[in-house]
Amino acid sequence: MACERLRFTVCIPAYNRAQHLAALLDSILGQDYENFEVPICEDASMQRRQIADIVAAYARRYSSKIRYHENPRNLGYDANIRNLVAMARGEFCFFMGNDDLMCPGALVHAAGIVDRYSNVGVVLKSYAWFDSSPEKINQEIRYFGVAHHGRRPRCESTTLSLPLRACAEPASCACRPRYGTDKRIVDGNSG
Repeated sequence: MACERLRFTVCIPAYNRAQHLAALLDSILGQDYENFEVPICEDASMQRRQIADIVAAYARRYSSKIRYHENPRNLGYDANIRNLVAMARGEFCFFMGNDDLMCPGALVHAAGIVDRYSNVGVVLKSYAWFDSSPEKINQEIRYFGVAHHGRRPRCESTTLSLPLRACAEPASCACRPRYGTDKRIVDGNSG
């Protein structure tokens, strides 16, 4: 029996912010979808030991899902992302800041989109900022559809983001082997 290729690689470029990593991993590993992996690439931050300890605890419980790599020196965000893409075994890559949270149902929703549209190359994510609780959204960024104005987004929004993020990754899901084969825009909220 041939091994089925992983559908998603949830890439985490880790640099400091260790205090948020467990919540992110809980939100990913609690998804109602199984066909994914989670490589974490630590980029020589001051919190390397704390990040390594958190990842080790999760890797003991989820050894088939989590992989951890430490860059020998700081490469910067872009090179760290390239490392993660090179490590990826999945057909599509999700990029999650290590202070993000993945909404419940996000991977099932993304899988539904890429199953429906076989030539999709990139899926854009909606995301939201909150201060202390994901239930109290400050601002939501959506490329398509209607905003949720202060309420927690439905599963069409794939990521919740803490306000500490330095930048937002606009592509949450990118096809590695067939990048950009179809230029149509697909709204994940439409049938």
